[in-house]
Amino acid sequence: MAGREFIVLPPRRWHEEMTGLAAVVGRLSRWRDIPFSLRYTGVSVICAVLNNMLLILLTAAGLDTLTAVLVNFAPMVIIGFVLQTSIAFEGALTPNAFLRYCGVMASNQPLWFGSLFLLCDIVKLPVAVAGPAATVGIFFWNYVATHWAMMGRVGSWRICGGKSVRHSEPLPGDDGRPPSVSRASGIEPNLRMANVALNAPRRIAFVCDAVMPWHKGGRETMLLQLSRRLCRPDQEVHIYTMNWWNGPKVIERDGVFYHAICGGHPLYKGERRSTEQAIRFSFGVFGLVFEPFDALHVDHIPFFPLYSARMVAWLKGKRLTATWHEVWGRKYWLKYMSGPAGMIGYLTEALSFMLPDAIVSDSQLTTKRLRDLGVRCPVETHPLGVDVEGIAAVPPGELESDVIYVGRLLGHKGVALLVRSVAAMKTIRPDIRVLIVGDGPEKARIKQLVSDLDLASNVTLLGQVEDTDRVHALMKSSKLLVLPSTREGFGLVVLEAHAAGLPVVTLRHEDNAAQELIREGVNGFLAMPEPDDLARKIEHALQTREQLRPLADIERYDWDFVARRLDRFLRGEAA
Repeated sequence: MAGREFIVLPPRRWHEEMTGLAAVVGRLSRWRDIPFSLRYTGVSVICAVLNNMLLILLTAAGLDTLTAVLVNFAPMVIIGFVLQTSIAFEGALTPNAFLRYCGVMASNQPLWFGSLFLLCDIVKLPVAVAGPAATVGIFFWNYVATHWAMMGRVGSWRICGGKSVRHSEPLPGDDGRPPSVSRASGIEPNLRMANVALNAPRRIAFVCDAVMPWHKGGRETMLLQLSRRLCRPDQEVHIYTMNWWNGPKVIERDGVFYHAICGGHPLYKGERRSTEQAIRFSFGVFGLVFEPFDALHVDHIPFFPLYSARMVAWLKGKRLTATWHEVWGRKYWLKYMSGPAGMIGYLTEALSFMLPDAIVSDSQLTTKRLRDLGVRCPVETHPLGVDVEGIAAVPPGELESDVIYVGRLLGHKGVALLVRSVAAMKTIRPDIRVLIVGDGPEKARIKQLVSDLDLASNVTLLGQVEDTDRVHALMKSSKLLVLPSTREGFGLVVLEAHAAGLPVVTLRHEDNAAQELIREGVNGFLAMPEPDDLARKIEHALQTREQLRPLADIERYDWDFVARRLDRFLRGEAA
């Protein structure tokens, strides 16, 4: 270093020099009319191209790769900082912002290699999946961290007239139209250029990896019921999912268009959701950048698609909304996936809270947890609905039972707890009949438990029933539904049982939102997650079932009302 002299500029002089350079860059093009997402993405692409070109030149000049990377760092940080500050963020050039930006850029390579290690060696994903996933992760890290570097904070931003504004700030324009709409014509400029007819129907895009009739569950039922009701002459509904039907990429069912954005892949690997499936589906979501839509709504499970949808929404200048069924948190993630994998899951969930512009939750429990965690975007609670008239029209089934369970056979669903409570009840009700409807990774274990406790004459495992009407018929030929789950985002099966005339016993547990649907002594009872207490509550419910009123509150849960609320929400109207 001998013979070289370094000059350290004072902060004021440093600011003047950098501001002058930014002014030159800013005059090169009329960038202020470009949406923020495109400005940020464009600057990132320019920096990536320049970075690679400079690396090639340095290595061609005889430098080894590591030296070339180190030498390349200084000019690229300065170029990136000036471009991002002057073009994308339109912020002030300060020494503190520059130092923060240097830290962000210096963290990229270690984070990328660390992500590859975790995804390949810990989560056991193939490199072909882990490599792109790590790259996408670094993109999001750069987006969030660059916001922090430039603005000194990270908030919830939305695209508005080419600028990034916080939700708490008033939106530009005083005539009620979005900033991107021309006041003279009332037509969005990009639609005017594309010569799109004014009477073209509004398009709602739902993103969900599991849909009926290929999958059964509460969220699948919710999407089916709401998508059908949102279809009308002036509005189309498009669902983007995996190719579960093994046919053409686009099919139509009951007026709803289903798009296969990637091949099908099993949702579960053993008892857990498949990480590979989630990543495959999230890559498919990027294809929506080529799809026309007016509203983009994503099911938050399994988190990764939210990240892809956020990028799509940024690039297309659209609002991103999401449905949130439950919040796991750090404690549950570390129980679900031990070690580093659990921490990755927890961080993935925690960061995903920042992505939507607005959230719909199924229950008060989920809404409270989202707000307690500091979610800054608007959160509305929309309880699910039930088809009361349709269930009422179904006749009772041929298979009678005292107790029925309907749902997947998963560990947290508590079916083993139900079987143990039946064993405890045999002393006072030896001929009790329990019907278990559903399938899942716990099936073999449940069968073995039934055999070990000598309950073959009391417990019947019916397996998966595809026909929804038959499920409701089996409910109507039973006396009581038991949902022994410790974790439910809503518990739609409780509403279906009530509509079928059945009282319900479920668990009193901090993660069970289904308990919100129970009025003890009116439409059911709550039990502690212990075999003896569950057995007592089941026996009490069977003895007093004639005095209970399962239909007491059912009129509050109407799918038509839920659909109207969601329609207003997707249009950005206040609840």
